Amino acid sequence: MCIRDRCTNGVMIPPPDKLTDTTAKCFSSSGIKFMLVRTYLASGKVDKNAVENIKTATAAGMGEVHALVYPAMYTEPKEQIADVLKTLKGLKIARLWININIPDWREFHQMNIETLRDLINGFQRGGHKVGILGTSKVWYDAPCTCLLYTSPSPRDSCASRMPSSACKKKKKKK
Repeated sequence: MCIRDRCTNGVMIPPPDKLTDTTAKCFSSSGIKFMLVRTYLASGKVDKNAVENIKTATAAGMGEVHALVYPAMYTEPKEQIADVLKTLKGLKIARLWININIPDWREFHQMNIETLRDLINGFQRGGHKVGILGTSKVWYDAPCTCLLYTSPSPRDSCASRMPSSACKKKKKKK
C-alpha cells in the first residue's frame, strides 16, 4: 500500500478467519504496519468476525487498521452504508476501502458508478476516510478509468478528490 509516497507492508484478514491475539502480535512485531479487515461481504452481510478482528488488531498495536467493504450489487447502498456504519461505530478505522474487484462491476457500469458514489458519500458523511481498491483489469473494463479515489486525497490531506470530473471532455480552444 502506498499513500503519500510512503509504502508499507500490510496484511488482509479474509472471512471467515478470526484473528487471534497471538497472530496479531506476530504481525505487529514483524513490521506489518497495517491490517485490512474485511467488514462487509458482497452477499450483503457484515462479516461476523469484523468487529472482533478490528479490536484484536488495534489491541496488538497494529499501526493502522482499515475496513474493507465489498459492495453488494443487489442491496441498496443506503442499507449497506447503515450496516457498515453501525458495525464500525466506536472503532478506530484509518480508512474504509471499497473493493470493486467483483464480476458484476463490468456488467452494469452506470448503476455501479452511481452505487459507488452513494457509498463514498454515505461513508464520508459517517466520518470515514474512503478509498477504492480494485485490480487493473476492473479499471480497464470500466467506462471511465479515472474513478480511483481516496478521501482525503493523498496529494492533499484537506480535500477529497473524485477525478471522474477529469473524464469530461475538455472544450478545445479555438
